[in-house]
Amino acid sequence: MEINVGMRVAMVDDVLSGIVREVRGNNLIIFETDDGFIEEAFSHELVVDQGDSYDITRATDKQLLPDLILEKEGPQEKKTASKKHKRISKKIDLEIDLHIEQLVDSERGLTPGDKLRIQISYFERKMEFALQNNFHRIVFIHGVGAGVLKHELCRLLDEIYHLEHFDAAFQRYGFGATEVLIR
Repeated sequence: MEINVGMRVAMVDDVLSGIVREVRGNNLIIFETDDGFIEEAFSHELVVDQGDSYDITRATDKQLLPDLILEKEGPQEKKTASKKHKRISKKIDLEIDLHIEQLVDSERGLTPGDKLRIQISYFERKMEFALQNNFHRIVFIHGVGAGVLKHELCRLLDEIYHLEHFDAAFQRYGFGATEVLIR
């Protein structure tokens, strides 16, 4: 659903919601929170709030979360695998794009180190959100490039989060994504 001025929106991974005040051409949404603060987020970080069924901040039943994510992310593809993987594949499937152009308005003036810090910070926020909400499978799209971001993600997943991870489905992502399993 397209987000327009005047619509009520809620952030998927935060407790913020409010009324859209401005929509910028690069999918940046400016909205006023219920507390009167001005916030901004990219359209892929928001859902249209049409009551309790869309507002993740008011969802008290964890069973609502899969529907909320599916509403934002789109339909899931069916998979056939072992019983263990069937169990996991039925859980929430979250796809996070870490490409820098998805995270900032402009790359102008950002050094490669600045870009990496922004991407890692976003990755960490999404991981914390996934862990707090009992997600089971997440795909982080990092692209191919020189492999610096992928290497750093794998290091953090090993050393900090201690989670199983591997290259995501080649048919869908090529070599540019890492899948994380949370148990």
